[in-house]
Amino acid sequence: MWRGILLFFCLLSVVTFWLFFLDLELARWIQSYLGYYLCTAALVFSGYHCFKAKSVFLSLVRANRKRNTVCAVTIAVLGTYLIALHEPQQMRVFNDEPTHALTAQAMAQERAVHSPQAAYFESGGFVYSKPNPVYRLYLYPYLVSIVHNLTGVRLANFFVVNVLVCFGLLIVGFYLGWLLSKGSILGGCAAQVLLLGLPLLHQVINSVSYDPLNLFLFASYIAASLLYLRDGGQKLLNVTISLGILLAYCRSESILYLLAIAVLFLIRSIQERKFTLSLYSVISPLFLIAPLAARQIGVRLSESLPEYYEHVETGFFSLIYLRRNTASLFDWLFSIDPATLNSILISGLTVLVMGIAPFYLKFFKTERKDKPSPEDVVMDRVLLTFVGLVCVHLFIILCLYWNPTEASAVRFFLPITLVFVLLIIRMISKIEKSFTVHAFRWLILVAGSFVWFVTLPKAARSEATQSSYSSTNANRILAWAQLRDNGRTLYAVKSAGNFVLNQIPATSLRGLSRHPEVVSQLVGEGYYDEVILFESTYFNPSTNTWTQTDPKMPIDPKLVLERIAGWRGFLQAQTEVYRLVGLRQEDGTVSTIGEMSEAKSDWSTDREYFDHIRALQRFQAD
Repeated sequence: MWRGILLFFCLLSVVTFWLFFLDLELARWIQSYLGYYLCTAALVFSGYHCFKAKSVFLSLVRANRKRNTVCAVTIAVLGTYLIALHEPQQMRVFNDEPTHALTAQAMAQERAVHSPQAAYFESGGFVYSKPNPVYRLYLYPYLVSIVHNLTGVRLANFFVVNVLVCFGLLIVGFYLGWLLSKGSILGGCAAQVLLLGLPLLHQVINSVSYDPLNLFLFASYIAASLLYLRDGGQKLLNVTISLGILLAYCRSESILYLLAIAVLFLIRSIQERKFTLSLYSVISPLFLIAPLAARQIGVRLSESLPEYYEHVETGFFSLIYLRRNTASLFDWLFSIDPATLNSILISGLTVLVMGIAPFYLKFFKTERKDKPSPEDVVMDRVLLTFVGLVCVHLFIILCLYWNPTEASAVRFFLPITLVFVLLIIRMISKIEKSFTVHAFRWLILVAGSFVWFVTLPKAARSEATQSSYSSTNANRILAWAQLRDNGRTLYAVKSAGNFVLNQIPATSLRGLSRHPEVVSQLVGEGYYDEVILFESTYFNPSTNTWTQTDPKMPIDPKLVLERIAGWRGFLQAQTEVYRLVGLRQEDGTVSTIGEMSEAKSDWSTDREYFDHIRALQRFQAD
């Protein structure tokens, strides 16, 4: 009884703290100084509870014959190899992935959670500006930071973590399929092969993305939920809660799925006619402080977004987007475009089994039972719970301003696709046993053929990666700067994270437009030789103009620029490279940078460089 009262007060305290006391400054402090240690605690508790419940997991292994385990591991090893083989290992989402890399570096070097978005040289050393808060969850950078500490800071560590996560996902996928098919090795292998047939999975594994880890934890969370509702006990309750906490630390929207364990706990308690809470389940709400702090930072940062999205009139979340996004979703799910990262096989089979299986079970199944077995009830309840939460998740995505099927936004559908795969396995397992074996064999054959004839060629061509102008252009801009950079040039780009990651002095176009006088003075005094700006635009046929993509960061008109280079991409996009030559004053006159000061000294002997650093820090932190 006292544990129930304590749980109520913990929940009430967290909600009250979030609603009334968690302002932006406190949220930034919690994230910066406690985020690393909260991740450590959450991971340690999860490992401890999994170790305590090891007998349950070992029983799953023993329940499978040795050849079943060998088969599952073989498919996982081969699948991981194929997934990591073809798609190029590179960054693809330059609003997110450089931030992950910089956050992992800060966590490895400072045990702090932040991401600098500007940097400069000081006496031959590379120094980051005042760190910016990170609104994305950071369990993935945390795991990479551990590898950084063991092997050194390098970008390849992200791909190492993703490959290990991919192997774990395929192993958990096997056991999920095995459980849902009532102990059939064919069901487990079918789940693995269906996941291998998803081109989107091939791309994200080879990116600096937190989506593979999110998908692995989501699959593990579902598996633990199945075991908990089937067997009960405080050990499995702790395992499920701890995995849910880790999931909530991975992506901001994943906190929604914590409702699943609350629902399943109520179902189990009603079955047992008693409420048995563990001590960890009582204190677990305190771990939500970290994702709630990140959420608070995201909400505050999003208040300035309308300034950069000129076509948003009804907010970023509205029902008016539902119809448009739903149509786009169906187009994406059933697209045969080779550049689309969907699996038409998974989409088609989901529609097929959900349309035919219930009708078949109602009128044609010959194996009749007065009541379904307890194991069937458990699996159906767990799957129904997650289907309901996935529908809520999907509704939220479809009501957002951003088209969910454009570019990297399709990564939101990875957990939904996993649930589709589980639905396919579960519905096939409900038919007669004699037919189920043949159905799974045909499913493995068809899915394997799909992997060989469709998915692997897609990955080998990597059309989705190559046809993404934002990705290829960001890499081209960086390559252009790397060829010419000598440490004496300050670069201004839309998002400076990729430059900072590669130790090139850079700031954002937004920062330059806000404080052009500071930059001009620094160049005039010799701290930098020049300032280079990059502006990427695309042709909008509806307005017959060239415009920036959202979020827009227009160049301040008072900046006097000289075009020094440029290139076209994909016919409808272009990038212009400018040099800052002066500032246009209020009276219309133009002052060149060189007119502001004649003092030009070598950095190593200039005592006033200290003042330059402080001025630059203030400028880049804004």
